Amino acid sequence: MRDARLIRAMGFSVFSRGRNPVDTKHRGKMIWRDVPVDVGGVRINTGDFIIGDLDGVVVAPQAVADEAIAKALQKVRAESTVREELAAGQSLAAVFEKHRIL
Repeated sequence: MRDARLIRAMGFSVFSRGRNPVDTKHRGKMIWRDVPVDVGGVRINTGDFIIGDLDGVVVAPQAVADEAIAKALQKVRAESTVREELAAGQSLAAVFEKHRIL
């Protein structure tokens, strides 16, 4: 990717392995769009959800996206509860015994 500072200022989330100041002018041409691609051994189709943060990137196929998002939100709620209980002074052992997650 390039223009990292500008992209960050615009509020876009971009994930890359590095930066390169070279643009694609006269070097690249889009030939296909809306076709399946394989990235890192994962098939990505038009309509799939791609979600990323500093911890990584996940692809949720469109057919299971609603279920995957619901389960992810459920997990986040449970982890938030665990953090709140730990912050309130409960022991790690007691919180784990109660919720079976950390």
